[in-house]
Amino acid sequence: MFGTINLETYFDQITDQGWAIIDVDIQFADELRDRLNTLILDDAFVMAGLANSIFKISIRNDFISWINNESDQVSEKKLFVHLNTLRRGLRDYFRMPLVDIEAHYAHYPKNHFYKKHTDQSSIKNRRFFSFVIYLNTAWRAIDGGQICGYKKNLEIFNINPDIGKMILFKSELEHEVLECFTDRYSIAGWIRTA
Repeated sequence: MFGTINLETYFDQITDQGWAIIDVDIQFADELRDRLNTLILDDAFVMAGLANSIFKISIRNDFISWINNESDQVSEKKLFVHLNTLRRGLRDYFRMPLVDIEAHYAHYPKNHFYKKHTDQSSIKNRRFFSFVIYLNTAWRAIDGGQICGYKKNLEIFNINPDIGKMILFKSELEHEVLECFTDRYSIAGWIRTA
């Protein structure tokens, strides 16, 4: 997924600004998109909840399908190999006991969104780095669905969900997914402590 990328370059950016955009191999992103499409056809998506397992469609109304880190499916196995490379790199660079990864496919149908939030819980927080891998082809700015990040209510990033892009950021950053005007697909996840 990351090829010969020097991940430390991105970790430097996270240190400086709290986030980084990493290129993802397009062929691999296409494999993940194919897997997501299969899961949609198999009706494997459920409405997403919030951290305390409640559903508040005024805050988020996307659909998700969790990815098992012991999946036998080829593209998902490959995904976790790459994510574990990323996790070990973050662990060593930031000297944190990062031991776990959780991830899910996300589908935002037309007019769906996820309002401003942070991925860190105030109780028993274990998420320290968040990532989103985009699986959308031919995305246009007018399609909406951008991820926006904020620091002290100032927008620090606004990124189109184009296939072949991955955003990696500190989970403490406030962010949102703007309303989509066409179906939006991604993989979202977190790198965590025990």
